[in-house]
Amino acid sequence: MYIIIPHQIDYAAAVSSIPEDETAPWESTKNYAKDDKVRVGFCIYTSLAGSNAGNDPTRTFSGLGAKWKKSGTTNRGAMFDEFVHTQSIAPEGTPMEVTVPWDRATGLALLNISGATTIIIRIKNADGQEVAAKVHDLLDGVDNWYDYFAYNFSHVRDVVDMNIGGFMSGTLTIILTGSRPAVGHLVVGDMHEPGATLQGVTAELINYSRIETNDFGVTEIVERASARRYDCKLILPLARADSVFALFDELRARPCVWIGDNLPTDKGGQAFLTAFGLYRKASLRDEGPRHCIYDMEITGVI
Repeated sequence: MYIIIPHQIDYAAAVSSIPEDETAPWESTKNYAKDDKVRVGFCIYTSLAGSNAGNDPTRTFSGLGAKWKKSGTTNRGAMFDEFVHTQSIAPEGTPMEVTVPWDRATGLALLNISGATTIIIRIKNADGQEVAAKVHDLLDGVDNWYDYFAYNFSHVRDVVDMNIGGFMSGTLTIILTGSRPAVGHLVVGDMHEPGATLQGVTAELINYSRIETNDFGVTEIVERASARRYDCKLILPLARADSVFALFDELRARPCVWIGDNLPTDKGGQAFLTAFGLYRKASLRDEGPRHCIYDMEITGVI
């Protein structure tokens, strides 16, 4: 198993080929009417009051007397928000290119990808020299020529790169090509390997769609997002039990990228064992003088 603990990405320092939202940035001296919309960073806020001046939307959007409500995310910023299911979508027929700061990170993940066939990853140091480059082919499920020409294939939805870039500062650039590339979440952070996943992993999809059947047998379906969940066992040396226990305690309320396979996806690992979310259970069991086992339950967030 691997874990990527996210760094906070400086959105103001990000450079993107996706045009910024047309919503005007918030101005502290401007008087806003009720239902006016403003942009702060990648978030959209809607005014809840008339004559709304001098009230910072990032500080007055909750609680009694709130002046603003958070009403969405810009298209450009969707890949940087806290949700996986919201996507930054490039204009049709146009590649997506995004550059963000890279500060001593050792892992990255691109989640909920669609409309893309290839991803190019480039890392440059502080002097602008390229120190790492990688290309991911997102075509999946093609076993023969018939499948290829009949379009019986799918595309990889999640890409994880580990041990890339090294302990250095610089920039990360990702380029997605395809009919209309879209990315739900970009994670850049520190990679940890708490232990090795044992065979016997069970995985499932949590479906948040509303499915109701009335007394006449008519079924109403409202499609909503889904999330991944899996149970697994980790084995690790008993000497590392305390440090891993402390790591899990630090991550108890912090969404991370959990990679349940012992191999990355580009080396044969199973993508369905990659989830951005939290552990719900981490039970430690002593298995003798040298090893211990963690019973893990990982639940993804949308």
